[in-house]
Amino acid sequence: MKNFLFFSFFFTFFSSLSLSRFTLSEITSAPLTPAPEGDCTNKLFCARRNLYTSLFLSFFLIYLCVSYLFIYLFFFLLVCCCFTTRGRRIISGHPAHMSIEPDHWSFFQLPPFFALQPGPTALARQTSLWGNAIIDHAAYHAPMTRPGVCPFLRLYKSTSDVFRNPSLNRRLPPEAATRMLESLVTQHPNHCAVVLSGDEKGENDGTEFAVLLACNESGLKGLEQALLSWILDRGAGTTTAHLAQKGVVMTFDELAESNCLAYRRDREPFLNRLSAAPVPVGDVGALSDEQAIRTLLHSLKSRPLSSLSPIHITLFNMDGSDRQPYEGVKFGGAVAS
Repeated sequence: MKNFLFFSFFFTFFSSLSLSRFTLSEITSAPLTPAPEGDCTNKLFCARRNLYTSLFLSFFLIYLCVSYLFIYLFFFLLVCCCFTTRGRRIISGHPAHMSIEPDHWSFFQLPPFFALQPGPTALARQTSLWGNAIIDHAAYHAPMTRPGVCPFLRLYKSTSDVFRNPSLNRRLPPEAATRMLESLVTQHPNHCAVVLSGDEKGENDGTEFAVLLACNESGLKGLEQALLSWILDRGAGTTTAHLAQKGVVMTFDELAESNCLAYRRDREPFLNRLSAAPVPVGDVGALSDEQAIRTLLHSLKSRPLSSLSPIHITLFNMDGSDRQPYEGVKFGGAVAS
């Protein structure tokens, strides 16, 4: 291409020299009688032919130069954009995003991350990073749950191993972990709920702070709506008000085997990860299908705006005793005050 441009330039240059002996009026008024190739006895005709050839090559050269300019400009802007946006990735459905800055798992490898920071600015940063680490941990492990394990719900306690790094031999103290979990609930109220003290397996035993985290995109509201839809479609009533007045009794075995929390939500996506870094914490916080339902119902005490809040929920045993864990649950039968 460079050789072609070089040849075209010199052809145009020498053609212009041959045209300089004639005026423009002489060239344009020259007869149109063609001359044999290589015969330039008719100087004006040859000059006219060279004029048209020179004009064509001139416009063609201008076109090529402009094209090359645009091509180089395009690649220059492309390279600039690549350097500007390098390492950035927006996570759909969540305000956080991946970046080339150190993320929560980078701080997870630093000993100070496992001690409560005294300054307010450092503490706010630490709280945010721990919250991202917990959500990212849940988003990473949720799609890989085993059969019999609920993929949508996980329970994180103040003594959970998510707050421990064995390679550093460090653990965030339970009191500090409680503050991280409380902040997580405040920041993500539709995906996190406090599990108040209770005695059933899978619930808070009163000695540690626990938070239920929903790994699905629609959060706790979506799971509560799935459970409510499943109960209504089982013939318990046509509306929530009807169910609240009439009531229905079910065992936890029946609820667990029906996969009611995933009712009409089999293809609902999980939360997106907040980092591309490997997750250094194993699969902690997983709940069986039965534990997930029990813990979700128990968390309703701290969720006054729940989809199930109009329905009074009563746990019971078949023999009427208070032995725990309870065998069944009654939905409705009385309107909650």
